[in-house]
Amino acid sequence: MLMTELKLTTRATAMLTAMRANEGFMTRNELADATGKRNLSPNDIMLLGKLSSAGLIDIENRAASSTQGAFFVYRASETTENESTFISNVDDVPF
Repeated sequence: MLMTELKLTTRATAMLTAMRANEGFMTRNELADATGKRNLSPNDIMLLGKLSSAGLIDIENRAASSTQGAFFVYRASETTENESTFISNVDDVPF
């Protein structure tokens, strides 16, 4: 497996910083609001998945009483030491 050092994008850094400042789980709407957007874009949602695969954030799927049945919440991982650079398995996290 190929290991490499990857740099976070400006958007990834903004979302990770917002999650760290919150110190708890955030919904998509809360995360969008904290980063100055009305809603998260499909690219933002894909980026959240990549950040989770890289071990930088935690994602939970919680039950909801709405017709959707579930929603996702996000928080910065407690094990992350450096938010600007990290080592990743490129085969698992296709940035």
